[in-house]
Amino acid sequence: MGILFRAGELLAELQTERDLKLKAEERSTTLQEKANQDAMVVDRAIRECDEARWEAEARQADLGVEVARWLDAEEVSASLRADLAEARGLL
Repeated sequence: MGILFRAGELLAELQTERDLKLKAEERSTTLQEKANQDAMVVDRAIRECDEARWEAEARQADLGVEVARWLDAEEVSASLRADLAEARGLL
């Protein structure tokens, strides 16, 4: 009877270990799925950040062009004012 009792204990222990292993595998699968989802979120955030940086750089370049045009217009305007003042002096 002792051998049967011990065999029953071993079977119960094996079942417990199998249950624990199954739970650990399920937990591992769940964690891997969560890690995959997190990685997708991080990838999307990086893409959005890159796109925002490119947009900011493009706008900065556009601003540089507009400032250069404005400075050119200011220079032309100053030259015309000087020409006008000279013309008025001649009249």
